[in-house]
Amino acid sequence: MKRVGIVFSSLLLLGVGCTGKRIRVEVGGSRVSDVVRNADEGDIIELEEGIHYSDETIVIPKNSITLVGLGSGATISSGVTIDRSQFKPVPGAPSLLQADLSNLIPDLGQITTSPNLGHCTNNKTEAFAGPTGRRLRLARHPNVVAGTNQPLWTWMTIDKVVNEFSFTFRDQDKAAFETAMNKQNGSLWLHGYWKFDWADNYVRVLNISLETNTVNIDPATPVVYNLTANARFMIVNSLWSLDEAEEYFIDTTSKQLYIHQDYTETSVTLSNVTFGMQAFGKSNLQLKNVSITHSKITNLQLINVNNCTVSGGYLGFSGSNGLYMVGTNTHIVNNDISETGCAALGVLGGNETTLEPSGNTVTDNVISRFGDWTRTYNPGVSFRGVGHFIARNQVHTGPHQGLQGGGNDHYFTYNNVSSLCYETRDSSAWYMGRSWATRNNTLTHNTFSDIQMLEITTLGSDSVQAIYHDDQISQSTVTNNTFINCHVGVFIGGGRHHVVKYNNFINVTYPVHVDDRGLNWQAASCTPPNGDLWQGLRAVNYEYPPYSTHYPDLLNIDKPCYPIHNNISLNKWCGSQTKSFKDFTDAQAASWGVTLLNNTHYDC
Repeated sequence: MKRVGIVFSSLLLLGVGCTGKRIRVEVGGSRVSDVVRNADEGDIIELEEGIHYSDETIVIPKNSITLVGLGSGATISSGVTIDRSQFKPVPGAPSLLQADLSNLIPDLGQITTSPNLGHCTNNKTEAFAGPTGRRLRLARHPNVVAGTNQPLWTWMTIDKVVNEFSFTFRDQDKAAFETAMNKQNGSLWLHGYWKFDWADNYVRVLNISLETNTVNIDPATPVVYNLTANARFMIVNSLWSLDEAEEYFIDTTSKQLYIHQDYTETSVTLSNVTFGMQAFGKSNLQLKNVSITHSKITNLQLINVNNCTVSGGYLGFSGSNGLYMVGTNTHIVNNDISETGCAALGVLGGNETTLEPSGNTVTDNVISRFGDWTRTYNPGVSFRGVGHFIARNQVHTGPHQGLQGGGNDHYFTYNNVSSLCYETRDSSAWYMGRSWATRNNTLTHNTFSDIQMLEITTLGSDSVQAIYHDDQISQSTVTNNTFINCHVGVFIGGGRHHVVKYNNFINVTYPVHVDDRGLNWQAASCTPPNGDLWQGLRAVNYEYPPYSTHYPDLLNIDKPCYPIHNNISLNKWCGSQTKSFKDFTDAQAASWGVTLLNNTHYDC
């Protein structure tokens, strides 16, 4: 992100061109939202270098509008910045400071939750370290591990499950609960991985008994799946757990912001507006060198757009997403998206019934530190549809998956994907699963590195993979990729017609995994005529064009529950801790109809 000072905005009319006006928005006058609202087709809006604060969602009203950031870039901030001098000591709490938000932010929002996997609608005001700084953490216990490249978290664990909404905690955690309970008035929450180490959500505390070490959860906020002994969790939204410089707490009743006295920055910025900028059903929009930050939900939302370009901006510091786009022929180029509460980038487009490609491209972006609020199923890049071209991006530093989605005919190339899945099990850097209609996706010349668990996890499969073809998804091409320091390189979970060739695996525990889940625990899904996978094919009329002509293999689904016709050949590998290229036998491969040819070991 461009580092710039705190400024405001004004308007100068520079002239009228052949197709529209050229308008400059200066520092210190008219609001950007007013200028955009009154723009005509063909107008070019030039934003002076600096931060333009916005107190409402900016909605682009017409086609063919261009916004350009001058100099080293312009930022549209949906936040409110509070100077350190506005904080006062908290009576009776010498380590804390507070600031009054009553006249600054009309709606502080609230924590929302759901038992649904990956739910992440985050509409609460959050705190950031000044107008261009990192996310601060909602006061919690235990604290984050300091001094590591990844923001590793620490946890408590459930002792025993009492019932659907109650559990006991361990004696060593009693003091933490006693501290957290102080004057909380029903605002105490827990964040946990309650059943599996790949599924997290938030639950509100109804009450706590220190006599019996029992926590009772509000039935209105159930856990995802169910409570399990030894599941990990933490206390969040606890004023009296605010004990370090990177934490904050907002009392939504008294409208007070609390920080620690050790906080070193000169200001705090709070997210204020729900959406930073939106466009619906528009075409030929261009955003160049314009950053959009500090929204409660999504910084930039583009719905049903066509032939648009977003380039050269910073789209981070958001409660939920940096950029969410549904459209066609739209190009997301050379942006930086980080510090998001949910998925950093969502791109949807194309038609999965007609196989009409989207024409969308996602290229040369840096995407990092996403999934800070809901940790799982909120990747760096979420994709759906047909024919996205995703290339030369850096996707790194996330607790769960880096690229995740579905659809057909996507092309992933020359991406650098690293430092992911460090908090979760049974996860991956790139993920697709659970459909035979979703196919013909290509991954080539990408690099996957440091895809490994780093935190202590106990619930669920301990496998973490770079490329994960889950639950019999089929027909991907994986060629000329490099895998470094990963647990599993390419994972084929029962699927068919995958090509895995010319890849290089360096210090990967198991370069390739194949299993036959369709012959055992997942047989119901692949058994005709009513298995889920067959139903998915019938939903797209797979026996008729375009599916029958585009994917002719679908007309001959032999041995439907076998991982058949997978070709794993001409790969090379070194440094495997298991001294093995695969975790299945040659006899199993032969019985499944898997081709293994000329995969060679070398020293490294």
